[in-house]
Amino acid sequence: MSVYGYIRVSTKDQNEARQRIAMQEFGVDLDKTVLDMPLLDTRKNRDLTGVLIADIVLGLLSYVAETERQIIRQRQAEVIQAEKERGALREEAEGTSSGV
Repeated sequence: MSVYGYIRVSTKDQNEARQRIAMQEFGVDLDKTVLDMPLLDTRKNRDLTGVLIADIVLGLLSYVAETERQIIRQRQAEVIQAEKERGALREEAEGTSSGV
C-alpha cells in the first residue's frame, strides 16, 4: 500500500521545509507528496490560468474521492454478501434478538 504525504502552506511567504522533514521522519516518499500552495487560491487573482488550474485540481480530487468511495462501497457489499452466504449475519441478528 502506498503512503502519500500532504504538505500545505497558507501564504507565498511560508516554506514547506519543516513539513517535508516531518514527512521524511514518518517515512513518506517525497516523490509522492502533494504540495498545496497558494497557486490554487484563485480568490485574489482570478485570471484564466489560475481558475483553470484550480478547476482541474478540484476535478481530479473529486474524481479520486468518488472512486475511493465506490471502492469502499463495493468492498462492504462483498463482505456483507460473503457473511450472508456463510450464515454469520443471520446468526448474529438472531443472537441479538433472542438475548433481549
